[in-house]
Amino acid sequence: MNVFLSYKWEDREWANGIDGLLNNPNNRYRHLTDRERQDQRSKGENVVKNYLKGIIRENDALLCL
Repeated sequence: MNVFLSYKWEDREWANGIDGLLNNPNNRYRHLTDRERQDQRSKGENVVKNYLKGIIRENDALLCL
């Protein structure tokens, strides 16, 4: 049984939803306008969904601490 164990804060926030990462004050997208942020969010969600889908397919479980 393969388990993907993530201890990174960013991975947990991505798994919970992208708003947490965009609200992070250390985030490089913080200076963007609302429209630009919305575009980045759409791109990011698709990238992360595909990333997580790939990981979950390869492993039996995804644990975020």
